[in-house]
Amino acid sequence: MSTLVETGVSEQLFFFLCLLLADYMWTFLLIGAPAMSSTTLRIREMALEILWITLWSQPVALLAMLLAKLLVYLFIGPGEDGTDVTATALYVLVHAILGGVAVGLVVWHFPRRRWGLSRAWAWGLSLIGGIVLNPASGGYALAYLFS
Repeated sequence: MSTLVETGVSEQLFFFLCLLLADYMWTFLLIGAPAMSSTTLRIREMALEILWITLWSQPVALLAMLLAKLLVYLFIGPGEDGTDVTATALYVLVHAILGGVAVGLVVWHFPRRRWGLSRAWAWGLSLIGGIVLNPASGGYALAYLFS
């Protein structure tokens, strides 16, 4: 993967913003649109709420990624040649679980606490957020910058 120096800061920033916009659109489509049928929020208010979900999910996904790297390093250790398949597989698994739970909890907070939806709605939207919008699937912009 290229660094900021090789490709230029403006290209990296553009790619970061494209990933952030794609994440916002997926979140609005999969979380906001279904939730609007059960809330009193108008589309403008929901768009702002989804923006907050997107912005809160980014650092949470980054923390999950860093924690996954730390856990793999502590339990497996560094590979001799850097291509240890076990460490890579464990990292992907731990990152998928931690990232899904972290993003799911961020998503849960909004329908349950801010929008006043039922527990069933909140958990359903959290599962969608944790599985489909999982940072291990590559849908998060900050993970791109720090990987």
